[in-house]
Amino acid sequence: MTDRLARSLMSIIGITALIWSSIWQIPLAAAAASLTISPITWDVIGLDSNKVTDGPDTFMVGTRVCNTGNMDATNVVSNFVWDSANTYINLSGASSLSIAALTAGTCTDFYYNVLITRNSCLTKPQRGDDYQWRDDCCRGPDVPVCRQ
Repeated sequence: MTDRLARSLMSIIGITALIWSSIWQIPLAAAAASLTISPITWDVIGLDSNKVTDGPDTFMVGTRVCNTGNMDATNVVSNFVWDSANTYINLSGASSLSIAALTAGTCTDFYYNVLITRNSCLTKPQRGDDYQWRDDCCRGPDVPVCRQ
């Protein structure tokens, strides 16, 4: 009877040890914020080619930043960056916008005002741009999102 009890006890200890070791060997997913960015406005803006003095000269250009991670992102910053030069196309206002926090599973929109100088000599002026983002978690170089 004592021998049988000892074997049962050893089996229980062995099974418990096996279960315990398998639980601790399961890798746990790290909690982190993960941001994505995409343009949400037209990628072509401009003046009326028939009469540049008619119509708007300021256009809202926007981007949506989403937190697809499982943790909140803090101090999220969006930057509007020009890839080329054109004296007739510029930002009217800040080139860097920020929010204190972006909750996991949510999105926020950032808008910039682009001003086109009215000039009858202009034909199809162009200027390349990128959007960039960063937050407290994801440090390092900003990640550009190229548009047409």
